[in-house]
Amino acid sequence: MNDFVLWATLVVLPVFLLYPIFAKIRRRGRTDRPDGLYTISEPEHAKNVIFEIVAVHGLGAHPEYTWTSGPARSTNSDHGKRVHLLRDLLKDDFPNARILAFAHNSDWLIDAPVTSAQQLGDRLLDDLVKHRSRHRCVPIVFIGHSFGGIIIKETLCKPGDAARDVVDSTCGIVFLGTPHQGSPISSLGTVVARMTGFLGSSTGLLFTLASYRTQLSDLDIVPLDSARGGHAAQTVVIDTDHSGLNKCRRRNDPLYKNLRKQLHKIRPATTPTLNCNQRFVRDTLRTVEGAAFNSRANEHVATCLRNTRHELLETINQWTDGPIAREHIYWLQGKAGTGKSTIARTVAGDLAEQDRLAASFFFKRNESDRGSADYLFTTIAAQLVQRLPMMAEHMRNAIETNPDIATMALGEQFRKLILQPMKAVPHGISRTMTVVIDALDECEGDQNTTAVIKLLLQNSLSAVVPLKFFVTSRFEPPIRLGFQDVEDKFIEFPIHEIQRPIIERDIATFLRFRLDEIQRNFQIKSIWPNLTQFENLLGKSIPLFIFAATACRFIEDYRQGGDGPDDRLQQILQQETRGHLDQTYLPTLNQMVHGLMPSARRTAISDFNQIVGSIVTLANPLRPAPLARLLGISTERIKNRLELLHSVLDIPTDATSPVRIFHESFRDFLIRPDPEDVHEFFIDEKVTHKKLADRCLQLLSEDDYLKKDICGLGAPGKSRTTVDQQTIDRCLPSEAQYACLYWVHHLKSSRVILNDESHALQFLRSHFLHWLEALSLMGRISESIRLIDVLQGLVGDDCNSALCDFLHDARRFTLQNVYIAGIAPLQLYCSGLAFAPTQSVIKGTFLSEMPKRIQRRPAVIDSWSSDLQTLEGHSYSVCSVAFSPDGQTVASGSDDNTIKLWDAKTGKELQTLKGHSNSVYSVAFSPDSQTVASGSLGNTIKLWDAKTGKELQTLKGHSDSVYSVAFSPDSQTVASGSLGNTIKLWDTKTGKELYGLEGYSRYLRYMAFSPDSQTVASGSLDKTIKLWDAKTGKELQTPEGYSRYLRYMAFSPDSQTVASGSDDNTIKLWDAKT
Repeated sequence: MNDFVLWATLVVLPVFLLYPIFAKIRRRGRTDRPDGLYTISEPEHAKNVIFEIVAVHGLGAHPEYTWTSGPARSTNSDHGKRVHLLRDLLKDDFPNARILAFAHNSDWLIDAPVTSAQQLGDRLLDDLVKHRSRHRCVPIVFIGHSFGGIIIKETLCKPGDAARDVVDSTCGIVFLGTPHQGSPISSLGTVVARMTGFLGSSTGLLFTLASYRTQLSDLDIVPLDSARGGHAAQTVVIDTDHSGLNKCRRRNDPLYKNLRKQLHKIRPATTPTLNCNQRFVRDTLRTVEGAAFNSRANEHVATCLRNTRHELLETINQWTDGPIAREHIYWLQGKAGTGKSTIARTVAGDLAEQDRLAASFFFKRNESDRGSADYLFTTIAAQLVQRLPMMAEHMRNAIETNPDIATMALGEQFRKLILQPMKAVPHGISRTMTVVIDALDECEGDQNTTAVIKLLLQNSLSAVVPLKFFVTSRFEPPIRLGFQDVEDKFIEFPIHEIQRPIIERDIATFLRFRLDEIQRNFQIKSIWPNLTQFENLLGKSIPLFIFAATACRFIEDYRQGGDGPDDRLQQILQQETRGHLDQTYLPTLNQMVHGLMPSARRTAISDFNQIVGSIVTLANPLRPAPLARLLGISTERIKNRLELLHSVLDIPTDATSPVRIFHESFRDFLIRPDPEDVHEFFIDEKVTHKKLADRCLQLLSEDDYLKKDICGLGAPGKSRTTVDQQTIDRCLPSEAQYACLYWVHHLKSSRVILNDESHALQFLRSHFLHWLEALSLMGRISESIRLIDVLQGLVGDDCNSALCDFLHDARRFTLQNVYIAGIAPLQLYCSGLAFAPTQSVIKGTFLSEMPKRIQRRPAVIDSWSSDLQTLEGHSYSVCSVAFSPDGQTVASGSDDNTIKLWDAKTGKELQTLKGHSNSVYSVAFSPDSQTVASGSLGNTIKLWDAKTGKELQTLKGHSDSVYSVAFSPDSQTVASGSLGNTIKLWDTKTGKELYGLEGYSRYLRYMAFSPDSQTVASGSLDKTIKLWDAKTGKELQTPEGYSRYLRYMAFSPDSQTVASGSDDNTIKLWDAKT
């Protein structure tokens, strides 16, 4: 009997104990339960999310049921209704919050013994990182019920960047009965606490969570000391049991009222602020004002009207929504006036609504930095870091390591500010985002345009950097060149090839909308316009949206006179012209001179040339008042002349905004008319630029803007950063700043030849140092060397002229002082003049400006030394240098395994090419200056894109160090010479080895291509020269005659003669044919 009892006990007791576990496992398998981080609710538009609530449940709970309260038995109205705390209550009370819940399997009997809080904390952190990579990062409020609070603390106490980012974003935690010091209530709870590794809270954590506002709230269900965790946090006592702390039936429940109160206290009231790293990036990087799609400059620019461009926008949306693929660039190209920019603004706006816009840059010709690629990537980076805060630290490191990043080559900016920080983000970035770049054809410099496209194409097939690029432009040659040979990496859509019925439908929709609007505004009672008028206007508009938009602006402009909108509509319909641009703009311009007497008409045309001609040729738009002062006329005169041009110019109603052209095609119409039908409003660009240059110099010479100590710094060592912007703007108003920055631009664009009689020399003799000081105060002195170079290029053939001497000396003076003058402008007059050579033209001209207190002047050399600049940056010996054929760039190879490219004019480092594993002993440029070849002691040759820094090819085949590389004049072939006594010829396009040339007994050191690309000459330490057929690899000649080592060789321009130099002190000339 006893045995039976024992047997029964051994069988029944385990079954009794294990049955609940098996039952729970079976139920879990049949129950559809969430797992991990999931969304409970969120606002309809992502941009409306101000903060996130992340709720974590406790042990032994179903992820959904744990937050759900059953119906109150005493309340009939609630019968049968369950209330979910997060979904039914918090959602409505916090409409700007995205509410998330973290679900974890935490059954007391199944999971708790084998899963620790540390493991769950790791998982929650991983889920948060993934979630934040797909959404805009906003502040977080955590709600932890019981054991869920411990998981939250485990998450936030993790080391590393990921946890730090979450901590920085956490503005508060609500603990619902979390036992911070372990709960003595239950021995089982103590066991679980020990099994989960929970030993208490981190004192530092509760005070670290203060990025926005720290307000900790604990609801008492565990012992008071444990709930507080040893901190003076607010405690709210609620009369309920443990399981009721996260359940509420209605909004007036005491628990919910207190919970809602605490959440209101700790939630952020506005859009989240930037963290310290984001602010550093924003404040440090130079960005372009007005380039973003939603900037003030674009505030009144339209987007696509609803129900227009439907098919095209749907195609673009499908591309932006899709996963990253080879075609990660969408190129929308077409003619002027076809609506490309309007589509770009619409796409950018839609992406911003969905929180998937990485950045935007809208180029604008003749708007200073908006017309240049110089700060394209710094502007994109500054926007990108606001969308992806996890990039901020890595981007800050890049800026601190490269303080001059904004002036480095575009390729360096793109890699260091965008690609590398994105790749460095822990766990990667799973959310694909899009950069919108509009009007790339308006970017100044064909090489820059091509380089931008090549850089964007570098991002192909990178899941680590999930960026897409939506690009619009006209179909210009530099842009076509950038896209050539990479058809599989982009989608091209010619907007002008959209079927005519679709274009007609969309323009008709636009016209109906705008004409209906005009009809309402002018209270036109009759049916207007009639069907015939509408169809005629539609026919004139197709295929250009710009015609329809400009026509409607003209029709609704009451300033144009006439008998109202219908009369102005008739003027457009009756206009008979040849081209679309004439049809678009002549009605407005003709109205300006309509009915004027001949003399008044000539005056109006003259004023138009002066005022509007200046507006369309300015390097940067100006407000009416500064424009008037620059031109030397009254503000009222400008306002009066622009009064009838509102349909073609963007004329601000306030005094703080500049006058801009409404569309780039208006500039085309004025400066590039039909040669067979030149209209009277034609603007001669060269003449207008010359007049603007003269006015800039006259303004700077006659007014009291340029002088020593412009802003009253006083002390020579005082930093320019101590002068606030208001003081600079007062001492150098907008027109003076414009004149300082752009007088050289206007001279260059006028294509004048400068000589000693030019106004430019008179100005420089009087104000050169004052001009440099002004540029320094504006933070633009680094541009001075380039401006002097431009002036030198405008001087005539007389190299002995006074202007030529002045500019040569000015360049040397500026090179020596540009760095210190950028910090302390008044050093130009102190150390600048004191240490200039005694025969310096600048010193002789401005010696009277040196402070009188400098009694003893330092001993200096008589004239400038031959040492122009010292380029510093390599960490080991420099083994090879080469100039690019266009004279713009210097390449250097070093024992530090890198190649550096330098601006030959300024000496500024442009980029560092990394990839070799050993010293770089030879560098060479291709004849078109587009490619750099480098040879290394690692037996390899690498080809690089000189503009972007991208590695193009790695050529492998040599068995020993490569000491010499050379390009053929046609750039099709690279020759390399190695210590393995061989020459190899390579195809530069494919990287394929063409021929291996052998025949030397000692090291091969020197090579040269003949100008006709037919012959290669090589010299070796075995004292021989060999000539080779570059097409077949055949040895042609082996001239003999040297008794010592060869040092150099070169071909004559006609490829007929080879010259060589040797250690035997002789030069020999050889017939290349015989």
